[in-house]
Amino acid sequence: MTYTLRLLVLGGAVLTLSSCGGTGTPTPGSTARATTSSAPASSAPVSVAPSAPKSGALAPLVVHIHGFAYRPAAPAVVVGQPIEIINDDVAAHTWSAAPKSGWTYTSGNLEKGQRVTFPGFAKAGSYTFLCYYHAEMPSMNGVVTVKAAS
Repeated sequence: MTYTLRLLVLGGAVLTLSSCGGTGTPTPGSTARATTSSAPASSAPVSVAPSAPKSGALAPLVVHIHGFAYRPAAPAVVVGQPIEIINDDVAAHTWSAAPKSGWTYTSGNLEKGQRVTFPGFAKAGSYTFLCYYHAEMPSMNGVVTVKAAS
C-alpha cells in the first residue's frame, strides 16, 4: 500500500471516528475509548493527563515506540489492563488494529513525545497491531496476547 493511500485510509478513519462523537459500540474484544496527552497540534487527539490507577485497578502496560520498533514487540496483558503507548521516536507513528484482526482501534497520529492509553481488551486472545505509516517494516507490526484475569 502506498504512503498516499495509507494517509487517505487513515484520514477517512479519523473523519469517521470524529463524526461519531466517540461513543460508538465497541467491537469484539476491544473498547472504544482512549486518552492522549502531550498533543500540541490542533489536529492531534485531545490532550488528557493520564490519571493514577484507581485502587484495585490494573496498572497500564507501557509500550514505547523507538527506533521504528514497538518495545516490547509482543506485549502480554490481562483482560481489562490498559496499554499506554508512548512515541519516543523522531517520526510520527500509530498503534492500530491490523486489518482483519478481529478488533478495531487506532491511536491516531502520535508525534514525538505524545502518548495514548488504550483502555484494555474485553476478552482473552491474540490481537495484531501495526503502524499505519510503517506497516511494511516487521518491527512496526506486533501481537498483543491477552490472558484471562486470574
